[in-house]
Amino acid sequence: MYRQIASAVICLLLTTSAWAIPPQWEQWLPELTHQDDFDAFWITAGYQAALSRVPAVSAAHPFAAFSTGPAQTCRAEMTNCKESTLSVPILHLTDWWADDDLSAPLEGKVSLHMTLLPETSRHDGWDPAGLPDASACTLRDAVLTARHSLRFLLSQHDVHAPRVGIVGEGFGGAVAIALAALDPDLVAFVAVHQPAPGFHYLNDRTPADAPAVLRPLKRVECSDHSKLLRAITYFDFFNFAPQVNSPTLVTMSINDEMATPEQVLAIYNHLNCDKQLHVTDYADHLGHDDRQDFYNTAYKWLQHLGFAPNPDGLRPDRKIIYRLPG
Repeated sequence: MYRQIASAVICLLLTTSAWAIPPQWEQWLPELTHQDDFDAFWITAGYQAALSRVPAVSAAHPFAAFSTGPAQTCRAEMTNCKESTLSVPILHLTDWWADDDLSAPLEGKVSLHMTLLPETSRHDGWDPAGLPDASACTLRDAVLTARHSLRFLLSQHDVHAPRVGIVGEGFGGAVAIALAALDPDLVAFVAVHQPAPGFHYLNDRTPADAPAVLRPLKRVECSDHSKLLRAITYFDFFNFAPQVNSPTLVTMSINDEMATPEQVLAIYNHLNCDKQLHVTDYADHLGHDDRQDFYNTAYKWLQHLGFAPNPDGLRPDRKIIYRLPG
C-alpha cells in the first residue's frame, strides 16, 4: 500500500551538556558470546540454505507469504515522499507499527516500513535442520524477511540508487545491524535507535529478560537450561557488529531498561566502521520525545555524510555526542 508523506519542518535539537557517560563505558568490549554457535547459525552456507527456503513471492503481492495467516513474520507499507531531500531510499525496521509522523525527517523519496514479528513467526522456521533448537529460527525468519524487503525496495522502478539507508528502532535496530553485516554491498548507512536485543547475558552468565528475546524462546523447554542458553546465543546481535562497514549512528538513553546501556554499548564498541554514538537520558524506551530527537539527530548526521543537503557545512565535532532533554 502506498501513501503520500507531506513535507515537514525539520528542527534540529542542538542543546549541549557537560554530562557524559563514564569513560570506562567507552572502552567496554565484552567478549563475543558463544561465537562458534553464532557463526554456525549465520555462516554463509547456512544463511544461503535458509534463503533458499524463503517462500516464493509474486510481483502483485510481494509480502503475502510473510504478512498473512498464523505464520506471519511482518507487516509492510511502502511510502512515497516527493519532497524528501535524502539521496537514497529508506528501509525502516521496527517491531511495532510506528504509525506516526516522527519519521518524516528520514523519509526517502521511496521508503519501505517493516514491522517485524518474530514472536508470532512459524514454530519450525523455514530451515531448522541441524540447529540445536528450532525456535531460534524465529529470529532468522525475521532477518530473512528484512533481507527480502531490502531487495524488494531496490527492485522498484522508481528506485535508482544502488544502496539503501537502513533505519532501525528497538528490535528493528538489531536486525538493521545484521543486514549491514550480511549484505554490506546493498547498505549505504545504518541509523539505529535503542537497539534491542543486543548483549543478552548478564554478569552472572544468565540471560537477560528482554521480551523481544524471550517471547520466541517460550517454545524452549525451560528445564533444559543449557539448551536455552545455546538457543539465546542466536539473539546476541552484537556479534554482527565487527562485520559492519557502512557508516553507523547508534543512539541510546542511560535510563532505558529495555535497550540498556550495556546492550547498546556492546553493539557500538564492537563496530569497526565510521560510527557515532548519541547519548540522552530520556526515561522511556522508544518514547515520543526521544524518537523525535533520534530522527532529528540522524538527519543532521546524514547531512554530514552527504546523504542530505548540508548548506551550512554541519559536521559533528566528536564521535560521541550528548544531548539531554530540556
